[in-house]
Amino acid sequence: AGSRFTLPIRIGIQAEISAAQGRVTTADRLYDQAVDIVEGIMVNVPSRTAQMRLVGVMSQLYAGHFALAAGPLNDPEKAYRIIERARGRALADILRVVPSDEPRAADGERLRAIAALQLRLMRARNATERQRLLDQLLEVEQRVTVMLNDGTGPRTAAVPRTTDVRVAAVQRTLAPTEVLVEFVLLEPRSYCLAITTHGVQLVPLPGKMRLESLSKRAREELQAGRGQERTASRELYDALLGPVAAHWRGASRLFVVPDGQ
Repeated sequence: AGSRFTLPIRIGIQAEISAAQGRVTTADRLYDQAVDIVEGIMVNVPSRTAQMRLVGVMSQLYAGHFALAAGPLNDPEKAYRIIERARGRALADILRVVPSDEPRAADGERLRAIAALQLRLMRARNATERQRLLDQLLEVEQRVTVMLNDGTGPRTAAVPRTTDVRVAAVQRTLAPTEVLVEFVLLEPRSYCLAITTHGVQLVPLPGKMRLESLSKRAREELQAGRGQERTASRELYDALLGPVAAHWRGASRLFVVPDGQ
Protein backbone atom coordinates (compact mmCIF):
# COMPACT_ATOMS: atom_id res chain seq x y z
CA ALA A 1 0.00 0.00 0.00
CA GLY A 2 3.06 2.25 0.11
CA SER A 3 2.75 3.16 3.80
CA ARG A 4 6.14 3.50 5.46
CA PHE A 5 4.74 3.54 8.97
CA THR A 6 2.55 0.41 8.83
CA LEU A 7 5.02 -1.83 6.99
CA PRO A 8 7.34 -2.58 9.98
CA ILE A 9 4.28 -3.22 12.17
CA ARG A 10 2.97 -5.79 9.68
CA ILE A 11 6.37 -7.44 9.31
CA GLY A 12 6.55 -7.62 13.12
CA ILE A 13 3.16 -9.39 13.20
CA GLN A 14 4.42 -11.78 10.53
CA ALA A 15 7.47 -12.47 12.74
CA GLU A 16 5.19 -13.22 15.73
CA ILE A 17 3.16 -15.66 13.64
CA SER A 18 6.29 -17.40 12.38
CA ALA A 19 7.63 -17.69 15.94
CA ALA A 20 4.31 -19.16 17.13
CA GLN A 21 4.53 -21.73 14.31
CA GLY A 22 8.03 -22.72 15.40
CA ARG A 23 9.72 -21.16 12.37
CA VAL A 24 12.24 -19.33 14.53
CA THR A 25 14.85 -18.69 11.82
CA THR A 26 12.24 -17.00 9.63
CA ALA A 27 10.96 -14.99 12.61
CA ASP A 28 14.51 -13.88 13.44
CA ARG A 29 15.06 -12.67 9.86
CA LEU A 30 11.72 -10.82 9.82
CA TYR A 31 12.45 -9.00 13.09
CA ASP A 32 15.79 -7.85 11.68
CA GLN A 33 14.06 -6.57 8.57
CA ALA A 34 11.34 -4.70 10.51
CA VAL A 35 13.86 -2.97 12.80
CA ASP A 36 16.04 -1.93 9.86
CA ILE A 37 13.03 -0.33 8.18
CA VAL A 38 12.08 1.60 11.33
CA GLU A 39 15.64 2.89 11.64
CA GLY A 40 15.49 4.01 8.01
CA ILE A 41 12.24 5.88 8.63
CA MET A 42 13.77 7.59 11.68
CA VAL A 43 16.11 9.53 9.38
CA ASN A 44 13.44 12.08 8.41
CA VAL A 45 10.82 11.61 11.10
CA PRO A 46 8.59 14.68 10.57
CA SER A 47 7.78 15.57 14.18
CA ARG A 48 8.16 14.65 17.82
CA THR A 49 4.71 13.04 17.75
CA ALA A 50 5.70 10.79 14.87
CA GLN A 51 8.99 10.05 16.60
CA MET A 52 7.22 8.83 19.74
CA ARG A 53 4.97 6.56 17.68
CA LEU A 54 7.95 5.06 15.90
CA VAL A 55 9.78 4.54 19.20
CA GLY A 56 6.71 2.66 20.45
CA VAL A 57 6.71 0.43 17.37
CA MET A 58 10.43 -0.19 17.72
CA SER A 59 10.07 -1.08 21.42
CA GLN A 60 7.53 -3.78 20.54
CA LEU A 61 9.78 -5.16 17.80
CA TYR A 62 12.82 -5.27 20.09
CA ALA A 63 10.82 -6.95 22.89
CA GLY A 64 9.55 -9.65 20.53
CA HIS A 65 12.98 -10.17 18.99
CA PHE A 66 14.70 -10.37 22.39
CA ALA A 67 12.14 -12.91 23.65
CA LEU A 68 12.78 -15.00 20.52
CA ALA A 69 16.56 -14.93 21.03
CA ALA A 70 16.32 -15.62 24.75
CA GLY A 71 13.71 -18.37 24.41
CA PRO A 72 13.42 -20.52 21.26
CA LEU A 73 16.80 -19.52 19.80
CA ASN A 74 18.54 -19.78 23.20
CA ASP A 75 21.25 -17.39 21.98
CA PRO A 76 22.51 -15.14 24.83
CA GLU A 77 24.94 -13.24 22.59
CA LYS A 78 22.27 -12.37 20.04
CA ALA A 79 19.88 -11.39 22.84
CA TYR A 80 22.56 -9.01 24.16
CA ARG A 81 23.09 -7.43 20.73
CA ILE A 82 19.33 -6.91 20.34
CA ILE A 83 18.84 -5.18 23.69
CA GLU A 84 21.96 -3.02 23.29
CA ARG A 85 20.84 -1.93 19.82
CA ALA A 86 17.45 -0.99 21.31
CA ARG A 87 18.88 1.00 24.19
CA GLY A 88 21.51 2.62 22.00
CA ARG A 89 18.80 3.69 19.57
CA ALA A 90 16.77 5.20 22.43
CA LEU A 91 19.77 7.25 23.59
CA ALA A 92 20.50 8.42 20.05
CA ASP A 93 16.90 9.58 19.64
CA ILE A 94 17.12 11.58 22.87
CA LEU A 95 20.29 13.32 21.62
CA ARG A 96 19.18 13.97 18.06
CA VAL A 97 17.39 17.18 17.08
CA VAL A 98 13.80 16.51 16.05
CA PRO A 99 11.60 19.23 14.57
CA SER A 100 8.59 20.44 16.51
CA ASP A 101 5.08 19.65 15.34
CA GLU A 102 4.91 23.07 13.68
CA PRO A 103 5.18 23.10 9.86
CA ARG A 104 8.59 24.10 8.55
CA ALA A 105 10.26 24.72 5.22
CA ALA A 106 11.82 21.51 3.90
CA ASP A 107 14.82 20.87 1.71
CA GLY A 108 13.01 19.24 -1.22
CA GLU A 109 16.07 17.68 -2.86
CA ARG A 110 17.27 16.10 0.37
CA LEU A 111 13.81 14.76 1.21
CA ARG A 112 13.45 13.22 -2.25
CA ALA A 113 16.82 11.50 -1.86
CA ILE A 114 15.80 10.13 1.54
CA ALA A 115 12.41 8.94 0.24
CA ALA A 116 14.06 7.10 -2.66
CA LEU A 117 16.50 5.34 -0.31
CA GLN A 118 13.70 4.43 2.12
CA LEU A 119 11.67 2.89 -0.70
CA ARG A 120 14.67 0.79 -1.75
CA LEU A 121 15.19 -0.21 1.91
CA MET A 122 11.61 -1.45 2.20
CA ARG A 123 12.07 -3.58 -0.92
CA ALA A 124 15.53 -4.89 0.01
CA ARG A 125 15.72 -8.69 0.10
CA ASN A 126 18.67 -9.34 2.39
CA ALA A 127 20.48 -7.92 5.42
CA THR A 128 23.60 -6.92 3.46
CA GLU A 129 21.60 -4.74 1.08
CA ARG A 130 19.63 -3.19 3.95
CA GLN A 131 22.83 -2.31 5.82
CA ARG A 132 24.26 -0.64 2.72
CA LEU A 133 21.10 1.46 2.33
CA LEU A 134 21.06 2.35 6.04
CA ASP A 135 24.66 3.58 5.69
CA GLN A 136 23.61 5.76 2.73
CA LEU A 137 20.65 7.12 4.72
CA LEU A 138 22.99 7.98 7.58
CA GLU A 139 25.22 9.94 5.22
CA VAL A 140 22.21 11.99 4.07
CA GLU A 141 21.09 12.42 7.67
CA GLN A 142 24.50 13.77 8.69
CA ARG A 143 23.99 16.66 6.28
CA VAL A 144 20.82 17.82 8.00
CA THR A 145 21.21 21.38 9.25
CA VAL A 146 19.41 22.52 12.38
CA MET A 147 19.13 25.84 14.15
CA LEU A 148 20.38 25.82 17.74
CA ASN A 149 17.96 27.00 20.41
CA ASP A 150 20.40 29.64 21.64
CA GLY A 151 20.34 31.35 18.26
CA THR A 152 24.05 30.96 17.53
CA GLY A 153 23.31 29.76 14.02
CA PRO A 154 23.03 26.59 11.98
CA ARG A 155 25.02 23.51 12.77
CA THR A 156 25.21 19.94 11.49
CA ALA A 157 23.36 17.43 13.67
CA ALA A 158 25.73 14.49 13.99
CA VAL A 159 23.86 11.27 14.69
CA PRO A 160 26.15 8.41 15.73
CA ARG A 161 26.34 5.39 13.45
CA THR A 162 24.61 2.30 14.79
CA THR A 163 27.22 0.02 16.34
CA ASP A 164 26.74 -3.72 16.72
CA VAL A 165 27.93 -4.14 20.30
CA ARG A 166 29.18 -7.66 20.96
CA VAL A 167 29.54 -9.48 24.27
CA ALA A 168 33.26 -9.95 23.56
CA ALA A 169 33.76 -6.17 23.55
CA VAL A 170 32.22 -5.95 27.03
CA GLN A 171 34.20 -8.91 28.31
CA ARG A 172 37.45 -7.20 27.31
CA THR A 173 36.62 -4.30 29.65
CA LEU A 174 35.86 -6.54 32.65
CA ALA A 175 38.40 -7.71 35.19
CA PRO A 176 38.35 -11.44 36.05
CA THR A 177 36.48 -10.73 39.31
CA GLU A 178 33.95 -8.27 37.85
CA VAL A 179 30.40 -9.13 36.76
CA LEU A 180 27.85 -7.20 34.70
CA VAL A 181 24.17 -8.04 35.11
CA GLU A 182 21.66 -6.49 32.71
CA PHE A 183 17.93 -6.81 33.38
CA VAL A 184 15.28 -6.97 30.66
CA LEU A 185 11.69 -6.83 31.95
CA LEU A 186 9.09 -8.43 29.68
CA GLU A 187 5.85 -10.39 29.85
CA PRO A 188 5.27 -13.23 30.52
CA ARG A 189 8.95 -13.72 31.43
CA SER A 190 11.82 -11.36 32.21
CA TYR A 191 15.52 -12.09 31.87
CA CYS A 192 18.88 -11.21 33.35
CA LEU A 193 22.03 -11.30 31.25
CA ALA A 194 25.02 -12.12 33.47
CA ILE A 195 28.33 -11.35 31.75
CA THR A 196 31.79 -12.29 33.02
CA THR A 197 35.17 -12.67 31.32
CA HIS A 198 34.34 -16.38 30.97
CA GLY A 199 30.97 -16.13 29.23
CA VAL A 200 27.39 -14.87 29.20
CA GLN A 201 24.36 -16.52 30.76
CA LEU A 202 20.64 -15.85 30.23
CA VAL A 203 18.71 -16.30 33.47
CA PRO A 204 14.86 -16.38 33.25
CA LEU A 205 12.96 -14.33 35.84
CA PRO A 206 9.28 -13.68 36.65
CA GLY A 207 7.30 -11.35 34.40
CA LYS A 208 7.53 -7.56 34.50
CA MET A 209 4.23 -7.00 36.35
CA ARG A 210 5.24 -9.39 39.14
CA LEU A 211 8.70 -7.84 39.59
CA GLU A 212 7.43 -4.25 39.54
CA SER A 213 4.67 -5.12 42.02
CA LEU A 214 7.25 -6.59 44.41
CA SER A 215 9.48 -3.54 43.90
CA LYS A 216 6.62 -1.19 44.79
CA ARG A 217 5.77 -3.19 47.93
CA ALA A 218 9.42 -3.22 49.04
CA ARG A 219 9.65 0.57 48.67
CA GLU A 220 6.40 1.06 50.59
CA GLU A 221 7.69 -1.24 53.32
CA LEU A 222 10.83 0.90 53.75
CA GLN A 223 8.97 4.22 53.52
CA ALA A 224 6.51 3.12 56.21
CA GLY A 225 9.39 2.33 58.58
CA ARG A 226 8.79 -1.40 58.45
CA GLY A 227 12.26 -2.15 57.13
CA GLN A 228 12.95 -4.58 59.97
CA GLU A 229 10.16 -6.84 58.70
CA ARG A 230 11.69 -7.04 55.19
CA THR A 231 8.94 -9.38 54.01
CA ALA A 232 8.48 -7.71 50.62
CA SER A 233 12.23 -7.14 50.30
CA ARG A 234 12.90 -10.85 50.77
CA GLU A 235 10.31 -11.73 48.13
CA LEU A 236 11.87 -9.21 45.73
CA TYR A 237 15.35 -10.62 46.36
CA ASP A 238 14.17 -14.19 45.79
CA ALA A 239 12.47 -13.21 42.51
CA LEU A 240 14.99 -10.72 41.09
CA LEU A 241 18.45 -11.47 42.51
CA GLY A 242 18.22 -14.98 43.89
CA PRO A 243 18.20 -16.67 40.46
CA VAL A 244 21.42 -14.86 39.43
CA ALA A 245 23.21 -14.89 42.80
CA ALA A 246 25.51 -17.72 41.74
CA HIS A 247 26.93 -15.47 39.02
CA TRP A 248 27.91 -12.53 41.25
CA ARG A 249 28.72 -14.04 44.63
CA GLY A 250 32.40 -13.51 45.31
CA ALA A 251 32.74 -10.77 42.70
CA SER A 252 34.92 -7.79 43.62
CA ARG A 253 32.67 -5.42 41.65
CA LEU A 254 29.15 -5.73 40.28
CA PHE A 255 27.79 -3.56 37.44
CA VAL A 256 23.99 -3.41 37.23
CA VAL A 257 22.04 -2.28 34.14
CA PRO A 258 18.47 -1.75 35.41
CA ASP A 259 15.16 -1.83 33.62
CA GLY A 260 11.65 -0.65 34.48
CA GLN A 261 10.81 0.06 38.13
